[in-house]
Amino acid sequence: MIENESSAPYLLTTGMTIGLAILLYGVEVGINDGALAEPLQAVGGGVIVAGILGFAYYLERLPEGEGEAH
Repeated sequence: MIENESSAPYLLTTGMTIGLAILLYGVEVGINDGALAEPLQAVGGGVIVAGILGFAYYLERLPEGEGEAH
């Protein structure tokens, strides 16, 4: 078990989930020809990409052996 478990993975996952919700809302608005469709999709995609990059950075900074699946 990891002794000093961080909440960073949970926060990043929550952020990516919110980004996905914004992206899907942008798609829904786009179906109805809304003017905010493209900006919402861009923001949602950006949040998802930032979450993935943040998670990769978090995994890179883990001590040796803690980021590997057993």
